[in-house]
Amino acid sequence: MKNIRYVFLMLFVLAPTLAVGQAEPDSVVVEIAGTEYPSLAASFGPQFELGTNIGPLPLVPVESQLTGEFPDAPPAEGCNPLTAESAAEVAGNIAFIERGVCAFVIKVQNAAAAGAVAVVVFNDEREGPDSETITIMGGDCTAEQGCDIPATFVSRASGLAIGTEIKFGEEATIIPIRITAPPPPPSVGTHNTGVVTFDVFDYGFLGGDVSFAGNGFQFNGVNGLFVSSVLVGIDGNVVSNPYDGASEWTDVQDVETLAAPFPAPFDDFDAGFIAVFENTDIGIRVTERSYSRADDPFVFVDLEVQNISGSDIAEAFIGLFADWDAGTTTSTDDAGIVDTDLNFVGVFDPVEASPWYGVAAIGDPGSLSGYSVDATTADDAQLFEALTTQIDGGGDPAERAAVAGVGPFAIAAGTAVVVRFAYVGGADQADLAANVAAAQELGAVAVEETTPEGTFVLESAYPNPVASRATIGFELPTAQDVRLTVYDVLGREVATLVDGVRQAGAQSVELDVASLPSGVYVYRLSAGATQLTQTLTVVR
Repeated sequence: MKNIRYVFLMLFVLAPTLAVGQAEPDSVVVEIAGTEYPSLAASFGPQFELGTNIGPLPLVPVESQLTGEFPDAPPAEGCNPLTAESAAEVAGNIAFIERGVCAFVIKVQNAAAAGAVAVVVFNDEREGPDSETITIMGGDCTAEQGCDIPATFVSRASGLAIGTEIKFGEEATIIPIRITAPPPPPSVGTHNTGVVTFDVFDYGFLGGDVSFAGNGFQFNGVNGLFVSSVLVGIDGNVVSNPYDGASEWTDVQDVETLAAPFPAPFDDFDAGFIAVFENTDIGIRVTERSYSRADDPFVFVDLEVQNISGSDIAEAFIGLFADWDAGTTTSTDDAGIVDTDLNFVGVFDPVEASPWYGVAAIGDPGSLSGYSVDATTADDAQLFEALTTQIDGGGDPAERAAVAGVGPFAIAAGTAVVVRFAYVGGADQADLAANVAAAQELGAVAVEETTPEGTFVLESAYPNPVASRATIGFELPTAQDVRLTVYDVLGREVATLVDGVRQAGAQSVELDVASLPSGVYVYRLSAGATQLTQTLTVVR
């Protein structure tokens, strides 16, 4: 499976913004010959203790074997056990290792096995020689698993300075300067249908959390998903790149269990979860709801995207990024397909027999973007292109990720659109296509979306936000049996404003919010197969 070569980045001085979902990491400096190099401690293994320095001890570069689990890894990356000569030099000293193709925990395990007392990892060439980017090394490794020494990370610029301007073997001292409590674990909801297992996290992550831990998306017990995230693109800006260190979501609420019964077409489903997060830079709030049912090979994810910018949004693109890893031996041979008939993006391993995986846009929400992102270098520009452009799948097998995006949507200030997706698994291409078709048939019923002009209209409440009473307007093309209901963010109905036949034309009702706590609420107009939603903020 994937070598965890992706991490969340942080600039130590220039951009102290925290990595998504992380508390401030332990900060240390690596002091050599009177020069201090900023550094951030790993999130795994023994932690540094304030007031207790490590060293001064020689800082020794590693020389690992050229054979092993990672035969193509350069020796300086420490991905394989160290040579006997290098191990003898490292023993009792501080190992100096370059970031590379294997997981950070593997580097630390190999250094610890050689007898090192600590590890300093320096950033690799992808950041450029002048880069001051410092990584929080993530992973899951205990002392019993071989991570029984502390580790920390310095920038590319620091690593080159240490390696070229200072002779290796100089004594180094690792000095803790800020120690903080570990961050609370991310909130998570787990879907398990018996066929697929799928985690939803806060901060818009699906399958895996910010440290890439989680069940992923397992089909018949085989996981094919490394990490996935919600994508919203507006005017060339996209939120959120799962490999970007800036905290792009604010006002994040924990994942909560939705109260049953769920709305149609999920009335008989077993599990539902909700997460809410927003980004004020592009002015959107996302309410993510996911649903699953026993024995189904798919999980539905509804994304309600509300415009909180105060101005109309002319074009918004909504989608999901999914870094799939089909197969069990390597992550660098993924191949993909884009099926515009069934509206899904699929990924498979062309080398070994393994499940196929995909993300489907349910219903007909607009043009579907395709499989296109190089997962080793994905940046915001690439993600926005993939989110907004019809791209064919296929191509040479590589370390790739898929984007399923739809749009554009015009979202007036204070209003919202809802787009439905499904994560789907299959035993092979035919099985995946059949399962996507089943998800399309089920999920396309009563898909909530903006309604074309001239049919149904549900207006934004006025005033919004509201402290006492709000007026909600709606319009019907013909006489209809209508329900207008209000729900809290957990999906619990808190008010019914209309329940019965209403005549055609524009009309309005009032909502008294005096008994409602402050927060965000959803109101839904249901008329036959049509469902429209808007959001309302109650303030005190």
